[in-house]
Amino acid sequence: DHLCVLVDLKSVSMALIAWNIQFILLCYFLYPYIYYCIFSGSKKEKSSTICLIIFAIILTFTIRQEYPVIYENVEIAITRFPAFILGCFLGKYVYEKKDFSTLCWFAWIVCFIFCFSILELDILHNIYRRYFYLVGGISIIFLFAGLLNWLPEFLKACFRFLGNHSLELYLIHIILIRLYKKNFPLHYAPGSASEYLLLLCIAICIAWGIQRLQHFTSWSFHKIRR
Repeated sequence: DHLCVLVDLKSVSMALIAWNIQFILLCYFLYPYIYYCIFSGSKKEKSSTICLIIFAIILTFTIRQEYPVIYENVEIAITRFPAFILGCFLGKYVYEKKDFSTLCWFAWIVCFIFCFSILELDILHNIYRRYFYLVGGISIIFLFAGLLNWLPEFLKACFRFLGNHSLELYLIHIILIRLYKKNFPLHYAPGSASEYLLLLCIAICIAWGIQRLQHFTSWSFHKIRR
């Protein structure tokens, strides 16, 4: 059903928003199964993760070859599955606050330099380029996370606040950009830092309000049950 809905995204006026939301919901649904496949007690988490990523890539290329029409409509989502699988693997260790070895940090640096050097050469296109974005993007995230340890406590607190509202911010800022572009086309300037910062500030306020409302609703519900 998720695949059928995604196939029809191009006929939906809010497709840019719809595919994000549907893909997130699909990932939420698949997460327990992927987690079980990786951490099912076999103590072969790395090999299981690699196998799942290879399977996702092979499936993507198969759909691309055999069902090009479907692939055109789901490509923006399905090519991100390897990133999600890798996130399921790494997320557990991040949640447990385990430190990465020096070798791991060196590997992230090498991946970052290698991937963006290849991208700068502009020799990869379409699906191959997107998979290189996967490796380069994740390496940037971990390098950035490592740099956070050197920041003042105030800035760490700011990033923790944003992290606690990341899902709301991700969804709301897309909607705000879409609405701003639709209602103020003459003022909309793609890539404008000032406009984006303004929308981001609004998104932060809305995200904070939504989370407060959610906490209040949960508190009220539990109070009524008692």
